[in-house]
Amino acid sequence: MNEDLLTISEAADALGVSEPALRTWTDEGQIKAFVTPGGHRRYLKSELKKFIGLNQKRLGIKSLTEKLESTAALHREIGATMAATDPWREHLDETTQLRFGDLGRRLLGLLTQCVTKPSRPEETIDAAREIGRSYGELTKHLEIPVGASVRAFIQHRQPMLTATFDMMKRGEVTERQIAEAIPLVDRAMDEALISLVEAHERTTLITGEETHD
Repeated sequence: MNEDLLTISEAADALGVSEPALRTWTDEGQIKAFVTPGGHRRYLKSELKKFIGLNQKRLGIKSLTEKLESTAALHREIGATMAATDPWREHLDETTQLRFGDLGRRLLGLLTQCVTKPSRPEETIDAAREIGRSYGELTKHLEIPVGASVRAFIQHRQPMLTATFDMMKRGEVTERQIAEAIPLVDRAMDEALISLVEAHERTTLITGEETHD
């Protein structure tokens, strides 16, 4: 491969942002990319340097997005610990675990977007609600009580919020970034949780079943 061309992973590392953030900026036309015959994006180093020069303040979010993404291992630990108190976790097959994992990654990517693209809060909130609905429908389909579903969501929510607030306390993001990102992160999580419960209850009403915790 041409040494002046980088994969999306390499380009994201060079900019210090997540791949979802870079994909968004590319789709918006803020940074150019070439598409290979196989459909893969490639970035010129010269374009990355130009983008860095024009977006120094935006790229200051690197440490916050990295901190959010680093919570993935902690989420797995929480899941393993909760299996002892929530027996239903032990009976999830591999396909279902992958579905839960996908929802978790989508939510984590959304929170990163709260920092990288806070200018479109309503899009973020709509996406959070959709993730919450998917989670609620899945847990109801698996006959997981709504109380257990909410408890699991809250357990996984806390590491993400803690990571964000830790960055704030250490002064690793600007006051403006904090002012825009923190409320949006908090609201997105709240809306996802509300949608989870509503979807779970709506499915219950449709099937005519009663909810038991």
